[in-house]
Amino acid sequence: MSNNKKTKEPVCAICRQIRYFLMVGIPLVVLIGTQTDLKPPAIPLHEVVANFIVVALVIVVFWKIWEARQDKKQSSKESTKEK
Repeated sequence: MSNNKKTKEPVCAICRQIRYFLMVGIPLVVLIGTQTDLKPPAIPLHEVVANFIVVALVIVVFWKIWEARQDKKQSSKESTKEK
């Protein structure tokens, strides 16, 4: 018995972006194509999305600040070790 397992090669970033786009785009096109006469939800979706974007922005900014501080600490520790 031979072991014919194929190794998976890493997927490039552009291929992943295309896959994500298709995973979101195809269901969206299907939903648009199969429109029904349903009432829109009572929840103001635009406000929910806007709040999500603001929260995500704040999280990313604080994460980048934390990451920069960690890099400074690492570089200062390395410079003190060299002396």
